[in-house]
Amino acid sequence: MSEPERLAPAPVREFHRPFDIARLGEREVVLLIEANAEERAKLAARFDLLSLDALSAELTLARRKRGKVLRLQGRLQALVTQSCVVTLDPVESALEAHFSVSFDLTGKLHQVRPGEEVEIDPLAEDLPEPLPEEGLDPGEVVAEQLALAIDPYPRAVDAILQYDEAGAPPSVEERERPNPFAALGALKPKD
Repeated sequence: MSEPERLAPAPVREFHRPFDIARLGEREVVLLIEANAEERAKLAARFDLLSLDALSAELTLARRKRGKVLRLQGRLQALVTQSCVVTLDPVESALEAHFSVSFDLTGKLHQVRPGEEVEIDPLAEDLPEPLPEEGLDPGEVVAEQLALAIDPYPRAVDAILQYDEAGAPPSVEERERPNPFAALGALKPKD
């Protein structure tokens, strides 16, 4: 008796905005999407943010290359609060990102045969991504672009971290120890 096939759980989509590609004719479609409070809270948890106070996007969808490729271009705006990597104080940021993503509507543009050499041109336009099995979800595209726009090392304006000769940050004891040269600074003549 064979073992039953186990299916991976469906991915959780915190900002789910499915789009039926059949609605897309020869003309481009403009979508305006905005995350509600519950969606923003879930996205904040996903991206380890203290809060996500706003997230909206203006998207343009159009067929390209004789209908074989779907191009999604957009601009997202977000207000995020993160923890400073030095002090752990809240750091607020207003983000704006412009992006463009292409999807292969034929399922054939990514086929590479085993043993076939693939030439990669770093200056060439990126190949379209395969269209996800569950279909196009512009909300998930925006969530992914938000993840790319978030500062991976947010710092408060006045956060300073000094390192020792080996490149290690000072321990708590070293940071709280008085500076032995502070007394010498008081002896320095003032101009």
